[in-house]
Amino acid sequence: MIKILRLTILIFSVFFINYSLFSQFKNLSVTSGISTISILGDNPGAKSIIERDTTKEPIYGGSFKTPQACFSFQVNVGLDDENKFIVPLGFEYVYFNALERIPAATQLTVYLRHSISVPTFYTGFLYQFMKFPLANVKAYAGIEARASFVQEGVFYRRFYYHALDSSFIYESKTKDAATRLGAVVRLGFQGEVVDPWFVNFSAAYGIMNLIGRDDKRGELLTPLTNFETKESMVFNLHFALLIQYRL
Repeated sequence: MIKILRLTILIFSVFFINYSLFSQFKNLSVTSGISTISILGDNPGAKSIIERDTTKEPIYGGSFKTPQACFSFQVNVGLDDENKFIVPLGFEYVYFNALERIPAATQLTVYLRHSISVPTFYTGFLYQFMKFPLANVKAYAGIEARASFVQEGVFYRRFYYHALDSSFIYESKTKDAATRLGAVVRLGFQGEVVDPWFVNFSAAYGIMNLIGRDDKRGELLTPLTNFETKESMVFNLHFALLIQYRL
């Protein structure tokens, strides 16, 4: 989270340093901040790394059960004078990180960590379809095409033996890096705080790997290929609360 905040500050600093360059464009705004992404449904990426229920099929899950933090930066280009039609050009950095603690035996505890970085570039089309009189709030909806670059992950295991007060640590890379094309539909609201500053809130539903799935690689967001025969679609829910600066 600290790295994401630092990146947010850096992006805004670069923007303000180059303000004179950006200011020549009309109907242009810059949006940045923190967002979240959640894996929906029964995807293995959201299941526990170790399946401890013996009645279920064995599987190595990704353990990304909770919303994961993202850094988002987006430039919005208005296509008309009223700024109703907008083309977003954005970058999102997702750091999937999961921790598990397993009491494997009376004197043995296993600590697991699985992490993957997924930088994503996207563009699309947004339409502001309603304006509210309060705080200059506008509602918008749209669709985005996204290219996600799934990096090689890290799988960390620590076996702690209580009786010996000692640990054995194993760390290895997971699956090869992969590129996937996806899409989301988005609904959002933006409201004026103090001109030219706005708050932008949105929710989106989409698929991370709509195009480019590779069954030989196995599931997209799991650490190992054991017991895997295909790559399932990864359905996501996005929430974003961002700060927007309008030129």
